[in-house]
Amino acid sequence: MTQPKEDREPLGGFVASVTEYGAFIKIPGCRKQGLVHKTHMSSCRVDKPSEMVDVGDKVWVKVIGKEMKDDKLKLSLSMKVVNQGTGKDLDPNNVVRGEEEKTHV
Repeated sequence: MTQPKEDREPLGGFVASVTEYGAFIKIPGCRKQGLVHKTHMSSCRVDKPSEMVDVGDKVWVKVIGKEMKDDKLKLSLSMKVVNQGTGKDLDPNNVVRGEEEKTHV
């Protein structure tokens, strides 16, 4: 499998790396890592992503965007729309819209 099966479902993953602008998440069964930008880590302001997560932490995420850039798929993920304790979707109406869908709407 090269990408998550269902964009609307929360996915469990592990923090692969942490940067000053967010965290890269590895989703089991998916070859791609996705970025959770620090603005999508919490409903509260996050200045330092390293204060929210550490490498190896299990997190729940939801795909909120897909973009093809230089023949590579880039996944944008959000932690704040998923309950980190239960994995429950807190915003079921927040569904992914790919780059091609945005241009046709």
